Amino acid sequence: MSGYDTIVKFRRLEEQVNQLGFMFCFPRNHYNNDIDMVALKPRDDVALPIYTRDAEVFVGTLEQLEVWVRGVEW
Repeated sequence: MSGYDTIVKFRRLEEQVNQLGFMFCFPRNHYNNDIDMVALKPRDDVALPIYTRDAEVFVGTLEQLEVWVRGVEW
């Protein structure tokens, strides 16, 4: 199945990101239009009260997000 591994990876990351108090969003600044980018922002003001609600905490590819989440969980 084409793209199935990407969907599984995305669902797993979505669950991890949700547990950390973040949610996926579309990056405001398109750094490179040739690469698919994702962004994270706080899910609500209870999860991360220090940040503003629409502040992007992370912007990058899914592979970069996997590494970032591993580091945060560590």
